[in-house]
Amino acid sequence: MGFMKGYYNMDSDVESKNAIATLQMYWETVFAETEDLASFWGFLMQMIFQTSAGAVLFTDIVYWLGLFPLMKELGRSYDFLEVNLHGTNAVFILADVMLNRMSFPWFRGAYFTLWTGAYVLFQWSAHAFGLEWWPYPFLDPTKKYAPIWYLILCGGHMVCYGFVWGVAKVKRRLITCISN
Repeated sequence: MGFMKGYYNMDSDVESKNAIATLQMYWETVFAETEDLASFWGFLMQMIFQTSAGAVLFTDIVYWLGLFPLMKELGRSYDFLEVNLHGTNAVFILADVMLNRMSFPWFRGAYFTLWTGAYVLFQWSAHAFGLEWWPYPFLDPTKKYAPIWYLILCGGHMVCYGFVWGVAKVKRRLITCISN
């Protein structure tokens, strides 16, 4: 509450005082220190969410900054679903990070890295058995600059996971400041 005193005159504005007290009670119940640990399935869902959060953000960045302009130049048309999927995906995942009460530990970035590696190995295996179409043309290892693209993808994944982790960390700090 000390954080909020600089913005509100707490003594004269009863409505603001009540609103901040209500918010503080809400966050104290949401982020209670005496929470039960999640079950196996709860941890599994946390890992899936935290893995997909950075991946969704990175996929949308690659789509809007790389694939969309390239395909638009080639005259490809887009349907309503595809544009809205990539247009709202990152917004909803970041909103979910801000509104949920999950912790977002840094070590879970390992799961994110394992998921990315599993996807690459799956694609390579599928193509080793004869699949010719690549979902992302720059992933084709027969291309001249493929190793550079893979390094860029690895770095981009780390940056996006770090960004989502940072958003969760800032959320926790703001909640701590507001509730004290």
